[in-house]
Amino acid sequence: MTETSAPAAPPRLAGDRRAQAAPRRGAASPVGRPPPASSDPAHAPPPERPWPFLLGLVRRRPVQFSALLLLIAGAAACAVGVQYGMKLIVDAMALGDRNSPAIWRWLALFIALIASESLLWRLGGWLGCRTVVGTCVDVRLDLFRHLTGHPMRYFSEHLSDTDVKALTHALEKISAHARPLRPGRIRG
Repeated sequence: MTETSAPAAPPRLAGDRRAQAAPRRGAASPVGRPPPASSDPAHAPPPERPWPFLLGLVRRRPVQFSALLLLIAGAAACAVGVQYGMKLIVDAMALGDRNSPAIWRWLALFIALIASESLLWRLGGWLGCRTVVGTCVDVRLDLFRHLTGHPMRYFSEHLSDTDVKALTHALEKISAHARPLRPGRIRG
């Protein structure tokens, strides 16, 4: 029986990309420095200040947040227009001729503004729910990616059971204080 050996890997040349491959994420580089930060914003470390963190979340979904802003601004403008439309109806009725075509024109504008406001608020609510849920999923995935990069020793040293119990207790206290503010059953 003859033994065959696996073919040897070809030698790596200076221009070979495999020779210049970056080390795995989390692995120390040959010089002892950490590997360079990824250019992917999903794998970048989270910012330490709240505004850059929130702006980073908005930048991931610019179309949704822009549309949401426009829907809310449009609905608010319609709400102001409804008040002005009511004023126009009252002013037209105060002129004395209650069968004037101006009254019907202002009434039609008034009804159109109310319908537009309702539609814009409903669309804004629908888009807002989808955007907030999607953004929360992004935050959870980022947190998961960040935490899976830590060694098990980190969790045994930093997230002890007493810390989790203290956090749970604090959240229960906040919930107990907020409970009277929620609408409940009417007792009679």
